[in-house]
Amino acid sequence: MEPQSPAAGQRRFPSVTKADRVVVQIGVVLGVLASAVILAAGCPPSPKQRTPVPERVIRLQKENEVNFEGACLAFSPTDSHLAVGTKGISSGKVGESWQGYLKVFDWSQSKELACIVFDRHVNSIAYSKDGKRLAVGTGAQMDRPIPWGHDAYQNKPGELAVFEMPGSREIARIRLEQRGICTKVAFTPDGRHLVALCGGIKQPGELSLFETNSLKHILSYERPAYREGEKVGQPADFAESPDGKHLAVCDATGWKLWFYELVTGKYERTLPDAPAGRGADVDYAPDGKSLWIGPQFWDVETGKPVSGAYVSTEPRAISPDGKSLVSVSHEVGSARYAWIHLSDTPSQGVLNWKLSRHRFSAAAFSPDSKWLAVTGSATTADYQGGLIILWDMSKTVP
Repeated sequence: MEPQSPAAGQRRFPSVTKADRVVVQIGVVLGVLASAVILAAGCPPSPKQRTPVPERVIRLQKENEVNFEGACLAFSPTDSHLAVGTKGISSGKVGESWQGYLKVFDWSQSKELACIVFDRHVNSIAYSKDGKRLAVGTGAQMDRPIPWGHDAYQNKPGELAVFEMPGSREIARIRLEQRGICTKVAFTPDGRHLVALCGGIKQPGELSLFETNSLKHILSYERPAYREGEKVGQPADFAESPDGKHLAVCDATGWKLWFYELVTGKYERTLPDAPAGRGADVDYAPDGKSLWIGPQFWDVETGKPVSGAYVSTEPRAISPDGKSLVSVSHEVGSARYAWIHLSDTPSQGVLNWKLSRHRFSAAAFSPDSKWLAVTGSATTADYQGGLIILWDMSKTVP
């Protein structure tokens, strides 16, 4: 019998044997496996994402206070107190933009406990390890023309002050006429001394050690020479080692990193291969074995990178347990948006969270690493001014 011809419009397909089907199936499996190998080799796994859950918002500004934004933060190591320093925002009135406040809150109840007014910006605050002292560094740097003054650019020398906590009783205060603006303060681990970084426009940076109760100047940390006839740059940031023995100092460009004995001021060494151009911020990891400079961690002894890139914007903070990093920044070319960048150090997962009409200036973790606070300013329908936002880190979602 002759085979029938296909009907009009139909196509004839060759017959497929069982062996042919097996070959096709094997080819498909091999193709899938090959694709998986290529993807695994060329594409890193997706980073673990975490979403912080906003828990509390504290509005800093009252109706009778000048316009300001949060500038620095510090959690008390012993109770539920949170201190914030502020800086004035230009309001058109002479001198108001130079003012600052130190405010202390019971953050568990969003209750203000103390408010101290300074005639300069509050740039840095720090609690002593036992929580019984709070140091404050102030000063204003006008980097734009001042419409009511005869000097286009000015330093407004600040103050260094120490308060007893809780209660905010003033223990000592000095005006930094010759040292200019205080940009960072930190207690030594025993609380007996205070390290302060000062400087300003056309004024050399100076890193000094003061006695806590009297604010008597003890010594200045002399800049070392990294080669014959040349010293390292002006100090721009410092960090105390967790064991309280060493002081790491970074210059404004991040080209040089050097170390002192913390209490004696004795120069120890300069890292030969410092992370050049990585930025002017330096922080010790909680274990003391590495330093967070720019977007990476670097070995304290060798100066070599020990990790991949993390968040690279500033300001930033590292949690006391060493598991989380945070930095805050503003959208390029816009003051209407703020970013919070959160990273897990083991996974290098990064969370970028964008807030509309916010500006953030500082971040801090609570001593138990369970809370994250950021401060800055916000503009909403019913409020304009400084604020603190707190997140419960135990509620972050993997």
